[in-house]
Amino acid sequence: MLTYFSFVAIVSLSIIGITGLYLALVHLQSLNAVFNTLYGNILIIKLSLAFPMILIGRYNQIKIQKYMTLAKKIKPNNENNNQDSDVLLKDNKKRENLFNTINKSLRIESLIGISVLVVASFLSITSPPSLAATTTTTTNQVTNDSSNTSNINLSTNTNNLGFFAMIIILSVVIAIIGLLNFRKNQQKVKDIHV
Repeated sequence: MLTYFSFVAIVSLSIIGITGLYLALVHLQSLNAVFNTLYGNILIIKLSLAFPMILIGRYNQIKIQKYMTLAKKIKPNNENNNQDSDVLLKDNKKRENLFNTINKSLRIESLIGISVLVVASFLSITSPPSLAATTTTTTNQVTNDSSNTSNINLSTNTNNLGFFAMIIILSVVIAIIGLLNFRKNQQKVKDIHV
């Protein structure tokens, strides 16, 4: 059952990554806001924790698939060598070592996951810079003449275009990586169950 959960995890991470990038575009509206606002800084912390968690999750997925492949090979070996207790002990030791490795990395992944949730809770109570930008733009439009406002809007639109292009490129990269991992995982599950 755990091997089939990988399909759900890969699809979910891809969707979360793409929608998260879109939400970052809506709330941050420029690359400068990522580094110059509290909301952007909390987002950086969250992503700094989420990426290692995803990598450890992929590591665990590979180890679990290896464990399943090893367990599949050990069963016929043990049936063929019922009299040879050394082979049985060696196979059990391999499975125990692999299980201990997976157990440790799952604990680390869980702790990082809890940390991501805590940081995300701070992100949800912090006002996004898009609200502050709307208020500032409204104030600037009332106090400045029309030529200054159009110059500010032109430079802001240029910055937003670069940020928007970066978001689209990252979304495509996430989608491609998700599809490749999905296909790889699908093949591994077929190999295990055949």
